Parts: sequence; structure tokens; C-alpha cells
Amino acid sequence: EGVGPLKRLLLHCAIRPLVLRCPEGRKLVAYFFSLHVPLIADLHRAVKSQIPSCRKSQREAYGEVYFRAWRAASGVYLEKIEEGCLQDLMFHAVHASSTMMATALRQVLDYTHQQKRQRGVDQMLLRLYEPILWRSLKVANPHVRRNAATLFVEAFPLQDPTKPMVELDTLLQMQFEALASLLRDSAVAVRVVAVQGVCRVTALYFPELLPLQTARGLLLQLVHELAHDASA
Repeated sequence: EGVGPLKRLLLHCAIRPLVLRCPEGRKLVAYFFSLHVPLIADLHRAVKSQIPSCRKSQREAYGEVYFRAWRAASGVYLEKIEEGCLQDLMFHAVHASSTMMATALRQVLDYTHQQKRQRGVDQMLLRLYEPILWRSLKVANPHVRRNAATLFVEAFPLQDPTKPMVELDTLLQMQFEALASLLRDSAVAVRVVAVQGVCRVTALYFPELLPLQTARGLLLQLVHELAHDASA
């Protein structure tokens, strides 16, 4: 009972735009995630309640807070932040019923996507996205497929650099096949995301990650099939 007022103050502080606007404020809110394991869920709920209505800059600040909290965490704290916060955001970004909500959640996740050069981030993204993305790219609901495709393109490539080269190649090949499959999706909105995705992946990762033959196959699909796509 005695900690109730203090907890309310911490939660109120965590969602204040004025606090999130300055680097010290974002570091402070990230530190809140290390105070008490049950507080993590309360902080996450408070942040999620703000995501639909707050500004893009505040969502980006939340993204930095989550990433800082993740990087500093270990043990049960790390587990709660990964599964209870980051993976929860990923799940809802895929299953959001409106495009606006899906976009808002991706804006929070984007900060973590941008940190791939930091140690452990690639492995974490692969581990958390794996149970959600591959299944969601094939579901019957076209809105879910579109959300999943957009996240997939933004998080590409999903990989674990610590794995043997054979496993890395197999995982990459699976992702190239997923891109090719999305280009043939029955929903126009999904094909639009796939076209943008193929262009982005080709521009950023050819020829380091994207083999010539794979790039040629994807681009031929764009030129010969999708360039004449009357429905889009």
C-alpha cells in the first residue's frame, strides 16, 4: 500500500512528454524498468495507452527507452522486457486492426531495428520475430499479411551472426523466397509493400547479402509482372 503513490508517480513520469523530450529523461525512464520486475508490466501498459494518440517524436522516444532498458537488463528483467514488452509490441503491430495503429507501433519498434550493428540485437530480433512473422505472412487476413510484410521489410534481414554459415544462408534464402511470394500476393496492398520492400532490400543489400541470381529473379518479377499489374 505504501509504495502505491510512488508507483503512480513513476508511471506518470514515464509518459510525460517533457521528460521524454530530453536525453536524461529517457535514460531515467529506461532505468525505471530495472527497479522491480512487476513494475515492467505496469510501465509497458502505461506506454501502450499513449501510443495511439501521442506524437511521432514521443513514440520514437519510447522506442529508445525500450532499447536502453533491454540493453541494460539481464536475467528475469531481460526476459520480461523481451517477451512482455518488445515481443508484445511486435505482435500488436502485426495484428493491429487499423493502419494508423500498425504504423504507430512500428514507429516505436523502429529504434530497435536501427540498432542492428550493436551486439546481440540481430539475435534478439530474430528470436522475437520468428514465432510471429513467418506465420503471419501466410494468414488469410490481408490486413495482417500487409502489417507483417511491412515489419518484415523494416526488420530485414533477420539473422543470427553467431550461427554457422550454412544455417545463415538457409535463413536468408527463406526470406528471399518470402519476398518473392509477397510479390505474388492476392491482395494489392500486400503487393505494394512487397514492391517497396524488394526495392529497399536490393538498394541496401546487393551484392553483399543479395546474390545476383536472386536479385535478378526479384527484379524480373517487378518488370515483367508487376509493372503491368492493372489492379494496382
